[in-house]
Amino acid sequence: MSMVRSNEVNKQNKGGQANVELVAGSNDLKSLERVGRECVKVFLREQKAAFCKVFGTEADYKARDLRKAGDSNCWAWYVGVPLAGGEPMVTEGSEIGYVAEHCPGKLYR
Repeated sequence: MSMVRSNEVNKQNKGGQANVELVAGSNDLKSLERVGRECVKVFLREQKAAFCKVFGTEADYKARDLRKAGDSNCWAWYVGVPLAGGEPMVTEGSEIGYVAEHCPGKLYR
């Protein structure tokens, strides 16, 4: 996937879990949700678990917290299937957090 900006695989002893961040290049929330679901499907082919954090634009991706001290709210969707399996868990980024973080994209504007 050319949209992928980072892919960290951990928990290899349990079948592997991909933790992916990607930029979809869109401000359409429904399209971004579809991208997140597809991302999980792709990475579940090689890992037992997969979580994909979808950013609308490169600017929103670059606004994330690189120190991981906190979590930027500039992402649009967080979709994942845990090691236990099941249906994807889907979380939408919040408009309140997006605006409060002064995110540079246009997801909710």
